Amino acid sequence: MAAALDWVEEAARRLTAGGATLDDIAAWLGGASRPEAPRRLLVEGPERTGAANVIVVEEDGRPASLSAWYAPGEGPSVEDAERVLGAWREFPRPTPPFQGGFSPVEGCEVSGTTYDPPNSGSTRRLVEIVVLRSPFA
Repeated sequence: MAAALDWVEEAARRLTAGGATLDDIAAWLGGASRPEAPRRLLVEGPERTGAANVIVVEEDGRPASLSAWYAPGEGPSVEDAERVLGAWREFPRPTPPFQGGFSPVEGCEVSGTTYDPPNSGSTRRLVEIVVLRSPFA
């Protein structure tokens, strides 16, 4: 079963609310967290997203982005994601990874990555979903 996407809107709300820290976001996600670099936290097995791991990055003293990575075949399909996140606008590329954007949510841009080529006839599954706080939020 593909991963649910009900976490995206709440993640966007938490990124734009102000006052949150990387540790606050990690606690909300669930799972084991550890610093990966200054201003960057890796959350392994986050319960909230169903992803394999999530990377949370801080900018200007507050969380700025959340990148959920799914195991191959475990991420939501592009079609399922469109039902929740709005129309997929693919960024033209000749080779993988293929990337695209969805409708903005709560002052954040939402994008995804897939290795499945367009028009392949098979289900295209996302391996990454990124929620990026707008610099104006």
